[in-house]
Amino acid sequence: MEALIRKMKEDYDSLHLVLLEEYQRLWPFLEIKTYPRKSVLKVPGTTENRSRYIFEGVIAMYYHDQGNAQCSRIYSKTDIVCDFESYAQAKSSSVSFVALTDCVVCELKVENELAVVDTIPSFGSLAIRINHRITARDCRWKNLLILPNAEKYRKFQEQFPKYGFVSVKDTAALLNIPERTLSRIRGIR
Repeated sequence: MEALIRKMKEDYDSLHLVLLEEYQRLWPFLEIKTYPRKSVLKVPGTTENRSRYIFEGVIAMYYHDQGNAQCSRIYSKTDIVCDFESYAQAKSSSVSFVALTDCVVCELKVENELAVVDTIPSFGSLAIRINHRITARDCRWKNLLILPNAEKYRKFQEQFPKYGFVSVKDTAALLNIPERTLSRIRGIR
């Protein structure tokens, strides 16, 4: 567990420096979980009640509509995975999260969120910077989606080379490109 604390601290020190002792005080509020490939972390129709920091692995977010699941985002090491709208509004949603690889995450339940900031005030400033990073990463995805299809796929491959194992169907949904078009674009490369 000490190694995971140090990994998290190393990542977040680039955002805001917090002492190792403070991270050790954080640990009782977190749950370390391992999820095998294909595990469902959140089921559609449920309310999000936690955020997840990824130490290892890749997790996909799917939107479910009329029996169809469409991949809408992929998360990996150092990302925060959360259905933020459901979390903030305490309402169920059609979002699910599925582990695409074996994953190690730490989870912070919604009821512990304010307790962390009250108990360890230095995490208040860090939390603001974490939110800024989440927003910046979300903007990067949104900016990718407005590009022409061939450019979008090329940039996706450049920015996220480790996602090459993602199925054509999920990649097409993720990039909002018809599967046939994506297959043609991939064939050209």
